[in-house]
Amino acid sequence: MESSYYRTIKDMEEYVSVVDVYDSAALIGKDFEYLIEQYGVEAVTDLMPKVIKVLEQLEFLAAKSEKENDELLELVSTIKRLQSEKEERAKEKARYEQELEQIEESYRSETKDLCQMVSNLQEQNRKLKSRLHENTSGQEAADEKTQEDLQVIQTLKETVTKQRGQIKGLQTEIKQKDNEVDSMQNQLAKLVRTNQHLQITSSSFKSETNQLLAEHRHLQNTLQEKDRQIISIRDKISLSEKSQQQDSSDGNPSSNIIGQVVGDVKDPENPRFTLNELKDVLTERNTLKSKLIEIEEELSYYKAKASEAEGSGNASWQEEELASGPTDLEASYTGDVQGPINKEPWEKLNPNAKPIESGIRKFFKFLGFENKSQQHRSDRRTNTRIGSKTRAS
Repeated sequence: MESSYYRTIKDMEEYVSVVDVYDSAALIGKDFEYLIEQYGVEAVTDLMPKVIKVLEQLEFLAAKSEKENDELLELVSTIKRLQSEKEERAKEKARYEQELEQIEESYRSETKDLCQMVSNLQEQNRKLKSRLHENTSGQEAADEKTQEDLQVIQTLKETVTKQRGQIKGLQTEIKQKDNEVDSMQNQLAKLVRTNQHLQITSSSFKSETNQLLAEHRHLQNTLQEKDRQIISIRDKISLSEKSQQQDSSDGNPSSNIIGQVVGDVKDPENPRFTLNELKDVLTERNTLKSKLIEIEEELSYYKAKASEAEGSGNASWQEEELASGPTDLEASYTGDVQGPINKEPWEKLNPNAKPIESGIRKFFKFLGFENKSQQHRSDRRTNTRIGSKTRAS
């Protein structure tokens, strides 16, 4: 038992869970049972509340440790994900820089060609100057040609400088266009998914609406048929009552129509209904009316829901467009990753709330130790009161 105790201590140094606390509580409960069997309840009455209090504190700390470990694992996974995103952005940045170097290299080669052209022109200029010295007669013409060559060289230099500025502007514009294309592709994919969902919802609403309309028409026809039957029955009843009144005025005995056939017996084409059948027809008519009202309400609900689903497409697209705003700021942030602020304890946030009974206390209640201890303390207080009353008397 001592070796298992030291092994438990070694495991607790690494990690203590609520299950480990419950296992320890079970072992302590067995020890309490042994002590109660050997020495009685009085031996553990004062010790048991203290042990339960310590185990409750250990349970609270173990639960808090598990929660903090879960949060720590979640934060570590978040940090790894952000670090991987940062590395991917660094790779993209390196790729863009490499492409930029290639473009600059091509511009350098073009600039080198232009410089070679300038050197050739300068060489030609020197040759022209030598010819000018040799041919003094054509001095004025040579001076004009030299001036034109210098102007051409200056124009070429200005053109090269302007092209460099244009190239830099085009590079920035290309980057902006690439970002816009990516965002538009994401928005297009979201809109396609939203459209597919709305089409599926609309088709289901249409099928349900058609089914409800068919049932509505069937119920209307049935209700109209029942109304016609009720009208014919009422007409026959009124005719029967008139005939009975005439018979009673003539002195003939009145016939009892309760449970009998309503209508003219001599006319074989008239429908014959008993009073119970008439009640059944009226009840069925009322049931059909209530069912028809329910179907009309359900039909209006589905129509309103379908219109809301159509309107939610544009709203969801606007919300997604607003939600995609801070992504550029998040992409530009390359600093160290920091975790969230620690949460306040539950007791500080809820000072007026009732304390929650811990699992340790429930466990000891289940074993019956706490009830035994409380009963023993109450018996001891009762005996003390009886002894004091006896001494007083």
